[in-house]
Amino acid sequence: MQFLLAHLNPDTGLIYYELDPAKREYHYQIWDQSRTLRALVRWFETRPQDRPRLQPLIQRMVGGLERFATLRGVDPAWGAWAA
Repeated sequence: MQFLLAHLNPDTGLIYYELDPAKREYHYQIWDQSRTLRALVRWFETRPQDRPRLQPLIQRMVGGLERFATLRGVDPAWGAWAA
């Protein structure tokens, strides 16, 4: 799991690939984000002792996803959404 955590961008919370470190250019794949978020949430659910460490990472990742969302709306049953 340390390998996974080492690849979370500290600013956005998202899994990334560095394109140009000098320019701080990153590439984000949505497939990677969905699988990583699911893994972090599963880890959170199954390892209560790790929750204090994982909760801020999950919140930062959700915030990073919201920051890059291009569509937003409200569903009558589920509430606000972004994609």
